[in-house]
This record gives sequence, C-alpha cells and structure tokens, in this order.
Amino acid sequence: MLLPLIGWAAAVTYIWSRQEVLLFVPKPLVQSYAFHEADTQEEWVNVPGARLHALHLRQPLVNGQRHTRGVVFYLHGNAGNVATWFTNADF
Repeated sequence: MLLPLIGWAAAVTYIWSRQEVLLFVPKPLVQSYAFHEADTQEEWVNVPGARLHALHLRQPLVNGQRHTRGVVFYLHGNAGNVATWFTNADF
C-alpha cells in the first residue's frame, strides 16, 4: 500500500514542479519581426520576471473618424505568439 502512495506523490510533485512548462508553450518572435497590418500599434508591458508583447488594433478611419463602441480584449492562449492573432483579423 505504501508503494502506490509514493508513486502518486512522486507524480503529483513532478506535475506541480513542471506545471508552467507543461501548460505554457510560448514561441518567441525574432527581435526583428515587424507587424505591417494597418491600424496596429505594438506595445510592451513590463511585469515581474518578464516583458510581454501586445498589439493595439484600432478600427479603421471612416470619414476621418473612428466609430468605436467598446473594447475587445483578446488573449491568444497559452501557446504561440501574437503573430498568430491575425488569422481572423476581420473579427
């Protein structure tokens, strides 16, 4: 009975100690990567232990004005990078 308990404890300890590597699979962009989409501004956010990359997408100008009624805060998920955001930019 002790052997299965030790095995379970070892598995839980392994998963807990490796949780970030198991869950988050980022793909860093090369430093020279540039976004060329219209109305897109790159932003950098400094947080403890990291520097996050974000994009600010704006509505296109219509007759010299932007007609916005809110904000969409889109998170691309736990893998990849912001370059994959434009697979459905019309959204």
